[in-house]
Order: sequence, then C-alpha cells, then structure tokens
Amino acid sequence: MSGKQMSMDQFAELAAAVTRCLPRDLPPEKAQTWILGQKDLAQIIREALFGRLGSSFQSFFFACCQDRFSLHFTEENFPLVDDGTGELPIIEYGFDRTVKGIEAEKELQRLGYKPIGIKRTRDYIAAHLEAQKEHPLIVLGAQRNFGVGSGGFRMPYFAWSENQRHCSLGCLLNDFGPDCRFLVVVDQTKNLFQNLLTTCLQHWVNEEITVEHFPLVDDGTSDKEIIECGFDNILTGFEAENKLKSRGYKLVGMRRALEYIASHPDAQKDHPLIVLGAQWHNSGCIRLPVFYWGYDKLFLNLRWMSDEFNPDCRFLVVQS
Repeated sequence: MSGKQMSMDQFAELAAAVTRCLPRDLPPEKAQTWILGQKDLAQIIREALFGRLGSSFQSFFFACCQDRFSLHFTEENFPLVDDGTGELPIIEYGFDRTVKGIEAEKELQRLGYKPIGIKRTRDYIAAHLEAQKEHPLIVLGAQRNFGVGSGGFRMPYFAWSENQRHCSLGCLLNDFGPDCRFLVVVDQTKNLFQNLLTTCLQHWVNEEITVEHFPLVDDGTSDKEIIECGFDNILTGFEAENKLKSRGYKLVGMRRALEYIASHPDAQKDHPLIVLGAQWHNSGCIRLPVFYWGYDKLFLNLRWMSDEFNPDCRFLVVQS
C-alpha cells in the first residue's frame, strides 16, 4: 500500500458508486441479515475493493447467510465444480425412516435421483434462505474422504439450531432421520436408460442391467449401420472381440444396442445378440448383455466374457 488516502470528494463518489451498485431485488430477510451483520458486510466489501476476494467460494457464506460453519469446509476440500445437473430443478427428497448416508445414496440412485454438488447447493441455499430452517439439507453430491473406508467420507449439511444457520459436516455412516432432506435432481441419464429399455419390450431383464453398470456413453458409432456378425466356430467373448477388431469392426455400446433392438423387435428371435461393446467389470470378471428368445419370451440377460458362444450367436458391430 502507498499510504495515500482518498480525498473527501473521491470517498463520497466511491460511496455513491457502491450504493448505486447495491441490488434492489435483494430479499428483505437477506437485507436485514446484512444490516445486523455490518461487520461481515464491511469485511466482504473491503476484500472486494482491495482485490483479495480470491474466489467465489470465499463469498459462499455471505451469499448463503450462514452464521457458523465447519472449519474443514474449504475450497480445497469441496471445490465448486460443475456437477452436470445444469438447470434441472432441485428436489428436497426425504425418507419415511431413518437411513444411513451410504444407504440413502444407494436408494436415491436406485430411484433415479442424482445428488447435487456444492456449487448448485450454494445457489439453492442463497435463493431459499428458509429451507434449512424447515429441514436439515444434506449434500450427498459433495463428498471428501478424511479417513479410511466409507466411514471417512464427509459431506456438508445445512441446518438450523439455536436461532442460527450453520453448515456442518456429516458422515456417510451417520443416521439421518425422516426430518432430513437430501438435495437431488432427477437423473436424466437414468430416465433415458429406462425409457430405451422399455421400448425394447423385453419380457424379462436381469436386475443387474442398470445405467450404473452399463452407462449410455457415446461409442462413436451413431452414424453407422449396425451389423450382426457371426462366426462358424465356438469362441469365447475375448476371442470374438479380438477377431472382430482384427477384421475392422467396431463394437457397439449399450445405447446403440438398445436402440437397435427397439427398432428390430424380431432380431433376437433369429439369433442371440451379444453386446461386446458394453462390458461391466465385476469382481475381476467381465459381464456382457445378451438379448435372446426362449420359451416364447424375449430375455435380456448377462453372460461372462469368458463364456463360449456358439455359431448361432451374433455380435453387434459396425464397420470401422
């Protein structure tokens, strides 16, 4: 610092500029919070004007009007990254029973919900200042491992007690009662998976065939026609994969396979269709989806990569 001070005229102009920049659409409760917390307000204005407000995380608690928070709640532990939920509406989801964090995470995933991260939570809390007064809000989408195993994973939660808003850290092994709410959005990818699966009109589907095990990633084959390729001898999945690639074929993934079955409903009646491009690595082994016909019904089941596939089978591929 140079030690020079502003003239009274310059100070008056700066004060007027700051006043003009104050938002007129600030909620009354939030405005009152700043009025009562002028020390905090003075600090954030000072840091902003001196250029020391290094990141948006530093203004987190000012935006969310938190009175206290865990010392471990820092940008290093919980970075403000994009969680991929975009503008999807945020839902406060509650259970009708007490659940552990790790149980809630699995159940929410099964139901088709995706927990949001800390960046979207900040925006949600700032826009819904009364929310944490009604229910503790759990942020399962922002986790940091502070120890070994599931017990070491911590995530923020926002609550209200002793007439104060506070952000603390919970553990995945903690119990969360029916009063708690988990911040989530509807998982659009999971909905797409289920919709594609439904259009395939299968009579029976192995319960392990989920979007978590077989994600709908872009396999680079969308502009190419799918081919049902077969061999005249028995091959394991590994052998078939090597032969197909050596002949210039590219394996299709789960999304293309589902789309193909939906538009060719009788294909699996002619031959079992193997999806080598969708591989689930499970306990050191690899499992593959297989569409087939039996007992006058359509089945979608799993086979092992090490299984032997006879000449009646067809592998879904495109020409490279």
